[in-house]
This record gives sequence, structure tokens and C-alpha cells, in this order.
Amino acid sequence: HVAFFANSLILLSYRVFSQMAWCAGFGQKFWEGYRSLIPKDEGFLDRKPLYDAYHQLNHYNLFGGGYIGSARSDLESLKKKLNAKEKS
Repeated sequence: HVAFFANSLILLSYRVFSQMAWCAGFGQKFWEGYRSLIPKDEGFLDRKPLYDAYHQLNHYNLFGGGYIGSARSDLESLKKKLNAKEKS
């Protein structure tokens, strides 16, 4: 049996980008090549804290510690951005 979740495929590049940017130290040339294949779409930088929080919460679940503070900070940042957009 195979389970197929289309939203997982749609968001895959964002989750992968976030994980690579958050956990790995790739250089400028790598990111230029990555973005030549998978360009940023409108609103990506606004959503990036959400993608980062996804990985931070996974790390918190696995390892505990300070990851929860980072996730909370990213989610609060996203909340502020959304509230500001809503008011404008």
C-alpha cells in the first residue's frame, strides 16, 4: 500500500531549503545553484519562520533543550508579520 499526500510534495522544496539553511553551512555558490533550479516564490521569506519552526520543533521533540525557544521565537515573528499585514 502507498499513501500519497500531495501537499507534502508541494512543500518539500521549502522544508528542504529550511532544513539545509538551518542545519548546514552551504556556501554562496551552492545557494545560487539551488535558487537557479528552485526560485523563491512570492511570500517565501514571510513563511520562512514557519518552515524553520517545523525543524526546530522536530529537534525539540527528539532532543529537548533550547530548540523550543527558537521555534517559539520564529512563530512569534510570523504572528507579528501576519498581524501587521492584516492591519494594513
